[in-house]
Amino acid sequence: VLLERDVPLGVGAFLVGIIDEQLAVH
Repeated sequence: VLLERDVPLGVGAFLVGIIDEQLAVH
């Protein structure tokens, strides 16, 4: 069960993962 507070955290973690991958490429 996802709480409303868990959604932003999940999205934030997802964005951080993408940013880390982009930084790793550069």
